[in-house]
Amino acid sequence: MALWGQDKPALKRQGTTGEGWLRAPDGYKVVRITAAGETLHAKWVTVTDADVVGGSMQVRHSRRMLRFNAEQLWRNLIREGWRRVPPQWLSAQQGLFLASTRACAALVMPKFAVMFRDDLAVGVSRVEAASAAAAEALVLEQHEGGSVKAVGAEQVTADNRHRVLAKWMKTLDA
Repeated sequence: MALWGQDKPALKRQGTTGEGWLRAPDGYKVVRITAAGETLHAKWVTVTDADVVGGSMQVRHSRRMLRFNAEQLWRNLIREGWRRVPPQWLSAQQGLFLASTRACAALVMPKFAVMFRDDLAVGVSRVEAASAAAAEALVLEQHEGGSVKAVGAEQVTADNRHRVLAKWMKTLDA
């Protein structure tokens, strides 16, 4: 009888950096999956979606996801014809330039807290986007016909999010 956790063989993972890149079959979309830390109960990753437009990358969306779900996403994308590629831009510490010989694009994405309200829900979504307007557009895709407002992510914390959301909703009702 084995002790808990000792009966499972060690899994070999590709790469040692905790980062993986996939490119769509048409070449116009890129997905980056990076390790985002570990808590007592779960392992997290960050999934970043980018579009390739005119030789440069435009990050559309970045979200946090459980590693297990990201592994399923990876397998599904591979099954759909996506292929593994080398890094398409360098990390923030290295200056964020395209790794290919194409035009360079600064991809330091500011983080926004986007407050939303529609007929079904009220809440705050965290988004990385090029601008507040782009962040609002991303959230509006999920909450069509609703109201949204993006603010810097640092302005909305776990301690004050309800207060900030209530204050914004009062301005909508006024």
